[in-house]
Formats: sequence, C-alpha cells, structure tokens
Amino acid sequence: MEVYGVCFDTKNDVPLYTKHKLSPQHTDIPSTSQWYSSSDIPAEEFEELYNCRRQLYDVGIALGRGLRSMSCCFGRRQLVNPRDLPPGIPVTASFEYKNVVPHWSSCNSKNWDELEVLVRNLAKKAGRDLTVFTGTANVNYAKTVIIEINNGRDRHQKIPPYLWKVVQDPVTDSSIAIIQVNIPELTQDEAEKHVLCADICNNIKWMEGPKWDDVDSGYTYCCNMKEFEKAFGYTRPITSMKRVLFDASLTLDTYLIM
Repeated sequence: MEVYGVCFDTKNDVPLYTKHKLSPQHTDIPSTSQWYSSSDIPAEEFEELYNCRRQLYDVGIALGRGLRSMSCCFGRRQLVNPRDLPPGIPVTASFEYKNVVPHWSSCNSKNWDELEVLVRNLAKKAGRDLTVFTGTANVNYAKTVIIEINNGRDRHQKIPPYLWKVVQDPVTDSSIAIIQVNIPELTQDEAEKHVLCADICNNIKWMEGPKWDDVDSGYTYCCNMKEFEKAFGYTRPITSMKRVLFDASLTLDTYLIM
C-alpha cells in the first residue's frame, strides 16, 4: 500500500514535494514516533540541523542583524501530516526525514496548522478522497535572503523561502494552491513583496476564519492553478484542473473556470 509519494532531490538530500490521498476517514489524532532516515545518511545528521541556538547565529548572519526574538527558529515540518493518514505504519512513515522540511514554525506556524485542519475538514465535508500535494519552492531570488542551517559539521541545508500546498478534488475537476512565506521576521510590506500570483484566499469559502495575511501567524496566500504554475514552475508533476476549489459542494455549479 502506498502511503505517500515523494519527489526527492538526491543531490541535496531534500524533499521537493509530496503527494498523498486524503480520505474522509483520516486519523486526525496527535501522533508521535521516532524520527528516522531510510537513506545512507543517519537520522542524527538531520536531527542536528534543528539545533535552535546554532540556527539563531546562522539566521542572524544571513539577515545581517540580530533577531527580535531568541525563542524562534526553524523546526521540522512534515509535508504529509500524520493526522492525514490511517493509523499504524502509515503514521510512522510520516516521521521519515524524506517527509521533513525546515519551517519557521516556532513563532509563525499558526496559519499553516490552521490550513491543515481546514483541508481535513474539507475532505470530511466532501465525503470523498482529495489529492494533496505539499512542497517547497525557491523562486524570486531578487527579493529573497538565502539562509542556510547546518549541523555543526559538514551538512548544510538551504531554507526554502516558500511552502505550498495544492488541494485537488478530482470529482469536480477543481483545485487551489496555497502558499506560505517561510522567511523569518518579515514586516507586512516585506511579506507582500512575496505574493507572486493574485491572492484569492478571501474568495475561498472553506478557508474562512484565519487571518491569512498576518505575518506573525505565517503570511499565507492562495492562487488559482494557472497562476501558481506560472509563478512557481510546477507545471509537470501536478495535473492541472479546470476549476477553482471554492467549496466542497457536490454540484459543479459552485466552481468557476479560471
């Protein structure tokens, strides 16, 4: 049984994106397991990347200034959340380092956490499987500070400036892309410069509630697939769909072609 798929950059030992089916019967309970690596690189090599004290030094050097808070750093973010999976072995598989990226999550993970809850609620409301892609992007270099974290030895990992999630409903041929800016301590004006496609979050009924453009919660915006593909270059791996996923309605009348 395939739990999830990973597109993995073997040269840099980092995942680019994952793909999984989100069932209405997903676990949706907190899960803990031991982090592990199925590659030749031991888990300890990855584990030490997430030393917060070392990160603060690296991030400060990259930004050219001291950080406003000494309690924020990059944490492990599972691209496929264990709550999205059936219990047992599938949940354990989500703790593989091929499913992990660094996310500025100590201080601004609220919106991403909210997003994952809302996607699971959408699957329950629809009563059918949704397809979910989750990944990172390294574009817009002119406006992006390059940040690396290291394990104190010879392992370095660049921080992806963007996390994204594409949610698809094959039944209604509809999809939506959601992007979060993964750069520390941005001001509102700085964050808005990283909006690379027209933001339609306010039009998405199932995403109502969170303040998506709050930098302290994780600046997040939404795009239709055509604009996402153009801005972020993911044209091949993700099957394009004709409509925007505005809601989980069973009728096609709710969906517009964009």
